[in-house]
Amino acid sequence: MQDIVRRTLAVFLSLQLSLLGIVFQSCAALQKLQTPGTTPVPAGLQPKDTTPLRALLQKSYVELFDMAPTLEFSSAEIAAQRKALGKGKDFCVARFKDHTKQYGKQIDAAQKDLKKKTAGLTEDQRNQLHCRIQNLELLRSEAQALSGHAIPTAYDNLNAKLDVIEKWPALYKQ
Repeated sequence: MQDIVRRTLAVFLSLQLSLLGIVFQSCAALQKLQTPGTTPVPAGLQPKDTTPLRALLQKSYVELFDMAPTLEFSSAEIAAQRKALGKGKDFCVARFKDHTKQYGKQIDAAQKDLKKKTAGLTEDQRNQLHCRIQNLELLRSEAQALSGHAIPTAYDNLNAKLDVIEKWPALYKQ
């Protein structure tokens, strides 16, 4: 049973990591558009960060090393992008930490509901509640993994690519 749960979690996390680029774009768009007290922006209405520097960060390292000697960005542009990445990272991490807390609350509520109603439940209903709790625990652990490891690592990777764009042209000329 644990093996099945681990495999399911691994598949689920790998799918989530493959979609992390989409998460970053939506987090960045939401960060720009949302201020405290406003309502969330519908997914289709979020603008994408389309600066040339930001677009280059989506390229592979091989492409960046090939292109970097011909690229010219001011230190102000690099600093602004670095600052935007820092804000995006903080926003996304906070958002997934919030998700973790919400899942925890839902788990607590479901467990209390199970304890309260356990005597009057059929076996099928009990199984459904247990499955719901397990699914919520899986979602909570996924949100913890994203906020604690995946998102910071992905943003570190983007900062490393920014370092390549910033420093490689000078090193290449030497």
